[in-house]
Amino acid sequence: MGENPAKKAAKTKEERIEALKKRKQELEARLHALVNSKTKEERQLDVKKAILIGQCVKKRIELGYLSQADMNGWLNDFLTRPYERELFGLGEKK
Repeated sequence: MGENPAKKAAKTKEERIEALKKRKQELEARLHALVNSKTKEERQLDVKKAILIGQCVKKRIELGYLSQADMNGWLNDFLTRPYERELFGLGEKK
């Protein structure tokens, strides 16, 4: 059911202003999140790029243009999650 007209009329101007300010903040937060979020397609492209970069680096190691020791050093500096470090045979990060 709708709000009682007498009760609705009793709302003060300040209450309406505060309600509108709160709504504005909520909408601005939603807008900010939407503008700054990547689309599904953008995330998929990022994953594809990461895979291709990895393949390129792996091939460079195979061809001798890059040493496995250099790569392990980069990974050691970059990886922080234990399961990621384990995947590449790296010990616990100090």
